[in-house]
Amino acid sequence: MIISKAWKHKVQNSKKLLRQYRHLFEMSTPYQTSVIDGLHLLSDNPLEPAFLSLMQSYGKHNYPTKGPYCESYSIGCVTLLFGPRFPKVAPYKIKINPSEGGLSLQQVLGWATFASGNANNLHVRRVDFKVDLFNYNPVHCMNRIWASGFRTLDDRFKNQSLYLGGKRSSKTILIYDKATQQKIPKNIHFDWTRVEVREKYDKQNQLSLPVFLQNLKLISPFQNLVMIDADQAELDALLVKYKKSVIADSVVKTFKTLNTYQKNVLLKKLDGMNKLSHLTTHYDRQLQDWLIY
Repeated sequence: MIISKAWKHKVQNSKKLLRQYRHLFEMSTPYQTSVIDGLHLLSDNPLEPAFLSLMQSYGKHNYPTKGPYCESYSIGCVTLLFGPRFPKVAPYKIKINPSEGGLSLQQVLGWATFASGNANNLHVRRVDFKVDLFNYNPVHCMNRIWASGFRTLDDRFKNQSLYLGGKRSSKTILIYDKATQQKIPKNIHFDWTRVEVREKYDKQNQLSLPVFLQNLKLISPFQNLVMIDADQAELDALLVKYKKSVIADSVVKTFKTLNTYQKNVLLKKLDGMNKLSHLTTHYDRQLQDWLIY
């Protein structure tokens, strides 16, 4: 039996536990295959005693100093938060990271059912969708990925990561060096860029987990994200009519100087030159790879 390295040693070393919950812990997909890097679920109903016992017996007990919950237990790629600090906060929140756990879609439903008794009792609050770009330099991607609709929102660097969108926005984009984050040794280091789209759903738009997963193929979180592959000379040639040129080798900074009409014209021309790489194509392919398991 193979399990993800994400599970804590206490789980990894318990043969009895792994036999009992094999369907939950065993890796059903290759590591980092899932297009979901974070699934935040809310419950207004009491959780199952067996799930609570597992988290308390094998998980790490945390006391968050910030956020809407007072306490949490984390066990590998599953985290339980409870003890809401505010009246309108759901009693329980469960976070699952299928990508880190090597979990299939069916295993995600399995964890939800194990935790709540009925997966329909859990509603989706936030999803971190992700695309992995191999052999793409992270800094290059930060300078070359354009996200339509984010022109007037914040873009900020933090710990060598680029965030697009305000902290309270319903949609945030994050671009960062996944190889460095995974602490891959420098002698075997390779370019691995992670692009995440973090979608938050307000109460009116929250779906039960089964309904959300049934509609997963209909969701296009990366629809308006493109990688601009044109070199500086090609871009300068297109920009000359607007009396502009590429700023500091950054497409993002350059595009921010254009009005909406100019950006749309430029993107259409680049697409006709086959100089746009649509991230939704990468996402769709990686989604299909995950769903076959």
